[in-house]
Amino acid sequence: MDLGAWFVLAWPGEFGARCPGPAGTRPGARAHHIRCTLFLVPSEFPLLFVTSQIVTGLYLGNIRDSEDHENLLRKGVTHILSVHNRAKPVLEDMTYLCISASDSSSENLLQHFKECIQFIHECRLGGGGCLVHCLAGVSRSTTILVAYLMTVTELGWESCLAATKAARSYVSPNPGFQQQLQEYERSLLQEVRPPWGHFRGVFKQAKLLCTQLFAPVKFWECRLSPEGLGVCMQEEKNNI
Repeated sequence: MDLGAWFVLAWPGEFGARCPGPAGTRPGARAHHIRCTLFLVPSEFPLLFVTSQIVTGLYLGNIRDSEDHENLLRKGVTHILSVHNRAKPVLEDMTYLCISASDSSSENLLQHFKECIQFIHECRLGGGGCLVHCLAGVSRSTTILVAYLMTVTELGWESCLAATKAARSYVSPNPGFQQQLQEYERSLLQEVRPPWGHFRGVFKQAKLLCTQLFAPVKFWECRLSPEGLGVCMQEEKNNI
């Protein structure tokens, strides 16, 4: 197979149920083999190895990012949400949530959304920084992060994924995970939103400023900042 301008990332320890060839030449395309999962990535995307800041206090990255202690401290990361087959705590001074999950369309990530969302949100409310990562920072971690953004905004999964791509252009949840995000939006999101959704109305005026395609990214920076969330939490407490 001629990869042309593409290079391959191979991550050991991932077990596929079958062994097809690479699933198309697109960012994040994957091929399952006996001992590893291969990701086809365009060579013009050297930032694959750089932690991506999505909003204030929330980062998306890969397994190497999760072990780069100096970089994590520099970015103010205090919490790490690991989502892959061998997820486990690595750094002693970090707070972890480890979710064991494969990058398979049949994997049920939906069952972990609420726990992950609470972990991220409590971290940010406390003024910390959270890194969400899987192996490549393409599929599993992106799915969790998009679910979080859906929960704390009024936006659907496609809008949240588009905004995430603005910060990390090669993210690509597998088809099964996309279906789970759709299911979350369709039937479960309103059940999860109320505990966090009380602050949404506070920023109605700011929302009027969102006129461009990726303006929600700046909008989130305002209403999802730890300071903004703290103000909203205090207002909610005063209204009880």
